[in-house]
Amino acid sequence: MLVRHLSAILALGLALTACGDSGSSTAMDVLCCETQGGDTVADDTSAADTGAVPDTATADDTATADDTATAADTATAPDTTPADTATAPDTTPADTTDPNAEAAKTCPGIIACFNENCVGLGLAQQQTCVSGCMSAGDASEQQAVINLQTCVQSKNCVPGDGSDDALRDAFECQRQCLPQVAACFAGSFGTGGCADLSGCVENCDESDILCQRACYVAASEEQVQYYLDYNYCGLSQCYDSEDPIAQDTCLQLVIQEPACSNTYTQCFGGTGAGPGAGAGGGR
Repeated sequence: MLVRHLSAILALGLALTACGDSGSSTAMDVLCCETQGGDTVADDTSAADTGAVPDTATADDTATADDTATAADTATAPDTTPADTATAPDTTPADTTDPNAEAAKTCPGIIACFNENCVGLGLAQQQTCVSGCMSAGDASEQQAVINLQTCVQSKNCVPGDGSDDALRDAFECQRQCLPQVAACFAGSFGTGGCADLSGCVENCDESDILCQRACYVAASEEQVQYYLDYNYCGLSQCYDSEDPIAQDTCLQLVIQEPACSNTYTQCFGGTGAGPGAGAGGGR
């Protein structure tokens, strides 16, 4: 169940409800309205002139075999050691992008930023906080946040207080904004089905926005909306902030009842106990 992420959308509404009271032109208002060796020459060992045979004493010339001793030049071979090949790792893209920074650019990442940093602040601080969260996002993702927030407020889906009843009502209300929620969570769409989407999201860590985004991107727009509707319906009946076990029990039961059985059928086909389900808090 997408309790954390759908609850964050509630926080989006709460974080921005005060923006209408501000006369400043900030992001809040936008949301409300957008070596080489030398030759070693041997000493001349030729004896003094002992006759006319000095020419044979040109063994000195053979001493120039020392030039062949320039095989020392071949001693430079060590310079060809493959030490340079060890620099290959330098060609790897060490500058890999920061997953957290990438997540912050997305619509769910912007909303998570609101939820984690801006709720409960004074108006001036909240405006600065919201502006910071929005500025981290790509332009299309910022627009997705604005579209979602506009729908949530126009449908009056902001909870009146923090009670479970108020939050359940808000979850039910936000089912009217499924296209905007789907666009926020997915960014773009594929052709996959609802059941596969559900299994994929269940394998992601609850806080891993990029993992979940990859799941949504693979599914079609219609199937993403089916999946979200299934989650919203369950939470509108079963949300329980104090007893998650009772909530899960309720979710297991409610998909077999008229209130939400159709959303289960749309997503998974058939009826009966489905993934992630639960009761206490059900109405």
